[in-house]
Amino acid sequence: MLFTAAVSAVCLNVAAAQGPEVGGLPALTPPVSGLSVLQDADDKKPEALPAPGKAEPAKEAAPAAAPAVPTVAELTTCDECGKPSKFGKFKCHVEWLKLWTCEDLEMKPFEPKPSYCGCKKLFHCPKEEEEKKEEEGNGNGNGNGEGKKNGNGEKKNGNGDKKEEAKNGEKKNGNGEEKKNGNGNGNGNGNGNGEEAKEEEGPKTPLMQLINCWCPKHYDRMNKRGDSVYGWIWGGFTANPDNPSDRINFGVNHNWRSNEPRLDQVYFVFENPLEHDGTANVGYRVDFYGGHVAPFMVSNGLFSNFTGFNPTSGYGVEGPPSFRELNKIGIDLPQFWINAHIPNVLTDKGIDVLIGKFWTMLGHEVYPGPLTEFYSRSYEIMYATPFAHTGALATIHVTDTLDATAGIVIGSDVFEDNNQRPSYTGNFVWNSCDKRYNWTTAWITGPEQFNNNDNFRTVVTSYFTAKFGECNQWTFIIGGNAAWEANVVAAGTDAAGNPLFNDAEWYGTSTYLFYTVSPKLILGTRAEWFRDDDGARTAVTRRPGFAANFYEMTFGFTYKFYQNLRVRPEVRFDWSNGPAIDGSGARPYDNLTDSFQQTYAIDMIWEF
Repeated sequence: MLFTAAVSAVCLNVAAAQGPEVGGLPALTPPVSGLSVLQDADDKKPEALPAPGKAEPAKEAAPAAAPAVPTVAELTTCDECGKPSKFGKFKCHVEWLKLWTCEDLEMKPFEPKPSYCGCKKLFHCPKEEEEKKEEEGNGNGNGNGEGKKNGNGEKKNGNGDKKEEAKNGEKKNGNGEEKKNGNGNGNGNGNGNGEEAKEEEGPKTPLMQLINCWCPKHYDRMNKRGDSVYGWIWGGFTANPDNPSDRINFGVNHNWRSNEPRLDQVYFVFENPLEHDGTANVGYRVDFYGGHVAPFMVSNGLFSNFTGFNPTSGYGVEGPPSFRELNKIGIDLPQFWINAHIPNVLTDKGIDVLIGKFWTMLGHEVYPGPLTEFYSRSYEIMYATPFAHTGALATIHVTDTLDATAGIVIGSDVFEDNNQRPSYTGNFVWNSCDKRYNWTTAWITGPEQFNNNDNFRTVVTSYFTAKFGECNQWTFIIGGNAAWEANVVAAGTDAAGNPLFNDAEWYGTSTYLFYTVSPKLILGTRAEWFRDDDGARTAVTRRPGFAANFYEMTFGFTYKFYQNLRVRPEVRFDWSNGPAIDGSGARPYDNLTDSFQQTYAIDMIWEF
């Protein structure tokens, strides 16, 4: 009770300090010259009337008129592109830091949705008409309309069906995303008859607000098409008490440099996601970013030579001459694609087709900073799975809960292929009707070696996600990966002096547990085991490769000061057993001298 009262008091104080809302955004309105900007500068107190029988006193000369005080409308509207106001500032309001409101901080209880009985509920969800009929059947006859799901205008699904950005549960490459068109269609507000209420809203992201300020006509055209622009800045610092002389935190990956700050991503997105409303439509997306992460992820033939080369880094697809310098800021276009939804093809929900470059569908963790849970990354994301692909995908919406995707790509992490044969990828994504459970399995197979069309690499990942608790405050994730590749590990020479190679295998498993204390604070832990059976995947960042088991435990939390500004402190422990494949006795950590490593990291992400 005390906590609730405190939150309410804070929210009321914030609301009072912010002043009125303009265009759906809180307008900061400090007093000007002792007057509120909402008060007319010419307003005066009524003058006292002279006493009866007395002459009216002579009036003094009126003082010079005070300068006009800008009104809220003048400060928050914009008529022409980039035209400055007479007050010397642009007439706009951009909410670069989005404040929390009481509604945002509310932990809404989970409300179960009606479902079918037996196995049918695994693949089919009751339609809205059936749900409404069932609700009305339970509520009619009481004289006041109780029992109707939306009779009081509450949110139709209890949680508004707000789309989550996590990789498991939604398609991470964007080829099945619901349209976020900024006009309130996704807010789930009921109008009393089971229909969605369409409530107009202002620009949702600071970049869209800025476009609206500079050129409202251009913003209106973008909004009508469903276009949006947004981005983020991500950076952090990782402390290693051992202070390794080579400055490498092996295994933690993106934050691999010890005891120095990193600018991980300055990321921009321009997109128009697909709609799945029963009509054919087209979507598109372009991602561009720069930062210290880019040299890891960049694809062969697309900015892969931007940071130069370092034959000891191990990141490249055409042997040591192609290995990139990692300790520089690079640039990348990780995604640029166009996709289309075609209804009533194969199933009544239709298919989606995507052509272009996109992030991989494999694994649990993702590469954009805000869409994953920790600053450091798992062994899986860096050593077991690819980063990105170029090609075509087709997604069939098989049932209400099951999607199947299959595609052909030119390979893994290549924009210009390093051989003459394609690879094949796909996934299955199942979501329960109430969105509490998800199962995602993805795969890719094909030749990935330089100038070799025969030695196939196959990678499979599978993850199950469950949410539970009265307010869905707990999230549990478990899954793993398995992979094998033909003739990739050097094994000496034959009698004629020809090089010999052995096959390689690698595999692992990860578990995650998260607890949402409030929308501001999320606690989390990750446990992982990764096995590089033949040392084929860990020969990177000046390491010889280790036929070993790798383990890591990470403990951290996410705290959001504002809705679009977060920090993520963490402590991580890594350890390994097993020899280096070159027989040197090297160990993975502390400049090849230790089998244990501890790191302390913190990062910050500002979304705009």
